[in-house]
Amino acid sequence: MSAITIGITPRNRAVNDRIGPKEHLSHLRIPLLVDLPIGQTLYDHIGFPGLILNTNIATEVVTKLLNTKDLTNWYKHTTGPLTSLDGFKALGYININSSNEKKGYRMIHYGNYFTDPEEQDTKTLIAGIRLIIKLIEGSEAFKKYNTHLERKLFLGCEHFEFDSDDYWKCALQFMATTLYHQTSTCKMGPADDSTSVVNHELRVYGIGNLRVADSSIIPVTLSAHTSAPTIMVGEKASDLIKKFWGVL
Repeated sequence: MSAITIGITPRNRAVNDRIGPKEHLSHLRIPLLVDLPIGQTLYDHIGFPGLILNTNIATEVVTKLLNTKDLTNWYKHTTGPLTSLDGFKALGYININSSNEKKGYRMIHYGNYFTDPEEQDTKTLIAGIRLIIKLIEGSEAFKKYNTHLERKLFLGCEHFEFDSDDYWKCALQFMATTLYHQTSTCKMGPADDSTSVVNHELRVYGIGNLRVADSSIIPVTLSAHTSAPTIMVGEKASDLIKKFWGVL
């Protein structure tokens, strides 16, 4: 099975194959085949598109980042402008609803963004915002383009002082959005890990001849984009299957 982290993979496993959390499937009156925590571990990346920069010079800044030096620094040292912030701390999950069983089940996605008790996710994003502002206001690179931050207050956050922690917390609640980098709903892990769904060969525990090969098997979220690791999972699954059948 190679589908998607938050839709087809968890739903098909739960409804069609009757694999999933025992308590939840029992509640939906779906006969249970194997009790596994499918959909109970969900990571995602979120972004904040709320920093607006003004400049009076037309330029192609983004394309200039795609150079050999920055690509090499990112690949070898995970440094430079192509890197991203550390992984997020809050943990989401996915369930199936039973509002209209005749028309089929729907996935319900609980992202749980900004719910970690120590507010580490919020603090991390605010730190990123402040770093960007520092670069805008203090670096010669931005000064060269006469770049400045648009300071128009977000609707609903006008009662907070601009650039205060409370202001950015408010802005994040309004503007933060998923980057659609969901992972880990069919987590890979050892057999004695109660949160695992597949083993190191992508085989679903308790089921013969069934593997999952998409971003849902990634055990813990990544700091970087999830596209390349997902492609890697698919390539590895191909090798494992060919090896199993003696063609590799």
